Amino acid sequence: MAVGSNVFLFCDLVERMRSRCILEGTPREISQLRMAIQDAVNDLPNVYNWKWYNRRIIVTASPAVSFTVDYDHTGGSSERLFTISSGTLPSWLEYGFVSYNNQAFSVDRRLSNTTFTVREGSSPSADLNDVSVTLVREAYPLPYTIRTINAVWSTTSPRALSEKSINQLTGYQRIIGRFGTAMQYSLTPSNVTKGKMDFILLPAQETADDFEINAIVYPRELRVYEERGSDGAATGTSVFTSASGNFKSHMVGSILRISPDGNLPSSNYHFDETRTEYESQWVITKVNSTTSVEVDGTPGTFSGRGYIVSDLVDIMPEVHLDYLELDAMTRFNSMATMPTDKKMMYQQDKRGTLRNAVAADSNVNWQMQVPNDYPWAYGYLEINPYARVRTS
Repeated sequence: MAVGSNVFLFCDLVERMRSRCILEGTPREISQLRMAIQDAVNDLPNVYNWKWYNRRIIVTASPAVSFTVDYDHTGGSSERLFTISSGTLPSWLEYGFVSYNNQAFSVDRRLSNTTFTVREGSSPSADLNDVSVTLVREAYPLPYTIRTINAVWSTTSPRALSEKSINQLTGYQRIIGRFGTAMQYSLTPSNVTKGKMDFILLPAQETADDFEINAIVYPRELRVYEERGSDGAATGTSVFTSASGNFKSHMVGSILRISPDGNLPSSNYHFDETRTEYESQWVITKVNSTTSVEVDGTPGTFSGRGYIVSDLVDIMPEVHLDYLELDAMTRFNSMATMPTDKKMMYQQDKRGTLRNAVAADSNVNWQMQVPNDYPWAYGYLEINPYARVRTS
């Protein structure tokens, strides 16, 4: 499914502000504009509880798996080392624990397909030989920083989960190594991916299940400014290639904008005589290599096309754009010397545009609903491209 025209990319907003501020676009100016926009977007949820940031996050729980293992407590190639006798360790291992003899041992590192270590202070006290253990996943990294969780429920067997503190969750699991049917949840800073948040289930879910989180989140991170090329090609599949490309793994979720010719594509919100109005836009779903990506559709069959890759600015333009641009402009101007009276004028304009944005938000009638005591029976019109996100 292609991306609609009513979206703003990171590079679009930088170019619009460059035009409004009448800047030449030096590297220093572009860097300052990018910083100002990033700060303004990150701060947007702090000024008002916008309906746009209501999100549905689907967490796919991984089933527990059993292995026969040997455990070398000390003196081997690694301290606190587990080795499975056959099979392959799950990719999620570092988000889980080892359940053995009614005890839970937190996984530290996955060393290979057959070996891993557990954390110091969370391990057997002596060697083990040819014993059966169960590997259980308890944590799931979330794609957003969460402000508030309104409800969590299982979509497989409809039931609402209650919230518990992380101390209650981990304390209970660590004492008895329990896993089964999850009835509670918590959030915690991730031990595996720094800067991310983990969704924790109690007890850790034993079988496959989908959990849907109704949450208010912070905007998606702005990281990819503009990767560009003029040799884009596709062959009627979802794969897009560029021999000169420099695609990176963090571009998953970014937008690929394709031109109808060899020129770089322009947007509906910024016009450049050296560019051609774009033909299509797609969400990057996978990065195969530095020269190949996959998108959420089939762009067509072509070669020698201009393209850019940039992050989508996580806003509703009709509601947020005026305030966001003015806030970013104020932040940009604060990096340089600006007369006091001009600063006061910007602050007054910001207050006015914020009032207008709040009024516009009040007229938006698609806020996520959680009716009565049955959160799985809600209705929600998904016009937000990031409204529903699946993670595992």
